[in-house]
Formats: sequence, structure tokens, C-alpha cells
Amino acid sequence: MPPTVREIGRALGIASPNAVFEHLDALVRKGALIRSPHRSRGIIPVEGAPNDRDIPILGRIAAGRPVFAQENLDGYLELNASFFGQSTADTFGLRVVGDSMIGDGILPGDLLVVRRQGSADPGQIVVALVEDEATVKHYHPEADHVRLVASNPAHAPIRVDPTQQSFALLGIVVGVCRRI
Repeated sequence: MPPTVREIGRALGIASPNAVFEHLDALVRKGALIRSPHRSRGIIPVEGAPNDRDIPILGRIAAGRPVFAQENLDGYLELNASFFGQSTADTFGLRVVGDSMIGDGILPGDLLVVRRQGSADPGQIVVALVEDEATVKHYHPEADHVRLVASNPAHAPIRVDPTQQSFALLGIVVGVCRRI
């Protein structure tokens, strides 16, 4: 049986029922709760609703030739991002398509956990945007260009001249999840 507003207030140390209502309203706006009006125990949690620890899965990423980048929410990874050493506010997931990173154990169908940031150390595995196409590769900055290098020898490095092409680092790969 769901708790009453007063029971929630006592459990959380909130004396004001109005403050509890405000918190409940925020959870309703987030889609985590449904409230039945005019019922003292009318609080219903929404199954599968995202919480502050879930990692959003934003679509697919090419591990091969770059593919058109389009950010589409494709669900949530129900795993606390602190497992990967950061908050979920800066973390997102991408489903791998292609085999260019198999040398690093990144296989087609894997889910990459990516920390959003615009810089990386040489050699780190990054998610990069070249023009409107996204890819996952090892990052190697050079004096006048950037090399994006696969870990599968069947795939040639991608050479990017930032003065001729738009280029951005979207983040670094901090984890790989795989269903066996």
C-alpha cells in the first residue's frame, strides 16, 4: 500500500505537507509517479520510469564508416553511472553498429557508455562528429589534422582536417555493456 503524504513527510523529515506535495508534483512531471486525486494513498510509481541514476541511450554509433548522427532517445540503461566514475548528468549510451573497434573488445550490438566532454587525451577511445557523421575511434591529434584510428586493421584511419571539415569530440568512452 502506498504511503500517505504525512507518512512521506515523516520518513523524509519534512514537516510541511505542502512541501511533500511539491516534491510529489515534481515526480509526476518527471513521469516517475501517477497520483490519483482525492485519495490519501493514491501514489502509484510508474514502472520503467527513468531515475536520476539511469543512463539515457541516445541511438546508434558507427564502429566502421561514420554514419549520419541523429540523437534519438532509445530508452535508458538502468545502471548507476557512478559505476563508471561520474554522474549521469554527463553520461549517455550509444548502441554499436559495425566492427571497427573489435580489437578493443567493442562488438556490434554493444552499448557504449560515454562521458560527454569536448577534449580527450591522445589514444583515448572517443565518440567524434565529423561533419554530420558520428563514429567511435581512437583519437590521435596531429599538428594540422586529427586521425581517428580503428582497432580493426581492416578499417583505415580517418583523417580529419578541422580547417576543411567540421569536427567535434562528443565524449570519451568510459564503459561497454553487453548482453550475453
